[in-house]
Amino acid sequence: SFNQPYAVRAATKIEEILDVETELVKGGQGEFSVLVNGEIVAKKGWIRFPSIDKIITNVRNALESQIEECR
Repeated sequence: SFNQPYAVRAATKIEEILDVETELVKGGQGEFSVLVNGEIVAKKGWIRFPSIDKIITNVRNALESQIEECR
């Protein structure tokens, strides 16, 4: 099922720390994926969700990589 509380916490932290907009989209049962411009940067494993710190790091890296590509 959609783990809204964790998804909301993660989205809120991304917005607060990285100052970017997020969008929550309901996925399939048990799915939790974080995408940056269509690319998966973090997702739930068989049992565990990625830590919010890991999500922030991966989103930041993906955003920085995209900025570099635009230069």
